[in-house]
Amino acid sequence: MQELQVYNWLHATDPSDLHERSCDTYEPGTGEWLFRSPSWDSWLKEKTRCLWVHGIPGAGKTIFASHLIETARDYCMDRGSGYACVYYYCYFGHAQDETAPLLKWTLLELCRQVGRVPLAVYKLYRHGGTPSPRALMTALEQVVQAFHRVFIFIEAVDESLHRENLLRVIQDLATDQRFKNLRVLATSREVRTPFYLPTRCQRHTRIVVVELIILSAFSTSTSRRSCRASRYRYLCEITSWTETLPSTSVQSSRLTAG
Repeated sequence: MQELQVYNWLHATDPSDLHERSCDTYEPGTGEWLFRSPSWDSWLKEKTRCLWVHGIPGAGKTIFASHLIETARDYCMDRGSGYACVYYYCYFGHAQDETAPLLKWTLLELCRQVGRVPLAVYKLYRHGGTPSPRALMTALEQVVQAFHRVFIFIEAVDESLHRENLLRVIQDLATDQRFKNLRVLATSREVRTPFYLPTRCQRHTRIVVVELIILSAFSTSTSRRSCRASRYRYLCEITSWTETLPSTSVQSSRLTAG
């Protein structure tokens, strides 16, 4: 009974409906180029801790993200209980700072997957009130220790109110050694840099930014084929950060369509 009460308390914003609708809209074959890219393998299996996919409005980021999520979920299922996949969809219709809802949903899904409520989460629930992002992050730090690898997908970061709060949390998830077994994939509209608060970054952290460019929104099967044939991808690997993130720290390479 107490476990159910904790689950209900964590159930703030449920993104599953948005995910299912996006999956239903997915066109087979779309976005397969990413799976052929070294950046995907590095994120999934090696040292890259964060992928950031961004593009213009209408580029198909949400539908693309849903396919990436399902691919990662299959990957985790093949590898057993030590692997977990969690997703969260920010949405302007929520009209909220998505930081706490993201963290609560992540805790809920990980508790479900591990099959119990860890003590850190239960203490947070018993404390009462509205937990701060800092408190939720502390609980998450303990929960992720039950897994070998945790993949977190955060869709449409730009649609959150008070986006700087969400970016700060994403930055910590992607760089803090407390979360070294966690991998983050975020999507958003194009921004100058995905992280603009580089204050406590580890020099060895690898961040790969994948820019998804599609010329126009999808409307017909013909336009889908045209968009896929004419798009280009850019891969930027950030190997170190400074306070100003100078251009010398970013190496870019252009990847042709295919």
